[in-house]
Amino acid sequence: MLLKRWHDTVVDAGPAQIDLAAQASLPPAAPLYWGHKAMVLFGVLALLTFLTAGSVP
Repeated sequence: MLLKRWHDTVVDAGPAQIDLAAQASLPPAAPLYWGHKAMVLFGVLALLTFLTAGSVP
């Protein structure tokens, strides 16, 4: 399925086309990494907000 972008018949694909399809299927790592860091940060901030709000009389 990934090879159909570069080659019409999958059985005739060469190693270069297979490598190209494999590299194209990988997502960019930096946005995923920083998005996860931001999600964890906002989760911790929300947890601290709820914990401190419950302790105020």
